[in-house]
Amino acid sequence: MVLKIRYGGFPMKKTIALALACFCLALTSFAAAETEKKTVLVSEKMLSKNTYRIVARGYPRPGLTDKKKIEGTAKEAAILNAQLLARDRFIDSFDVIQNGKIERIIVNADSVDVWYLLSWPNIKLYLKK
Repeated sequence: MVLKIRYGGFPMKKTIALALACFCLALTSFAAAETEKKTVLVSEKMLSKNTYRIVARGYPRPGLTDKKKIEGTAKEAAILNAQLLARDRFIDSFDVIQNGKIERIIVNADSVDVWYLLSWPNIKLYLKK
């Protein structure tokens, strides 16, 4: 004999399944609204046989109101994005931190662009193939 538990006129399994489905739907719609796709790589170019430039964009941390903090977090994000993009482009033995420098920082209304210049003799040999 199977005992059927009822809650409010609906079988308990259906109630739990319905609540779980509503929770999953709300969670995915909230996550989709929060993770807006933003452009990080603006451009990259081989300037000469010894220099390579990456222009990366950084966005401020959401929820900040102080203008200095907004600009500061966007700058940090742009620098880290440039270094991570450079790390993806070059082989592991090439140190993108030591061989790179910030050439220019451009502050936009909602983001910051960093021009990251990598210099090394015959740098093209160190690019991943």
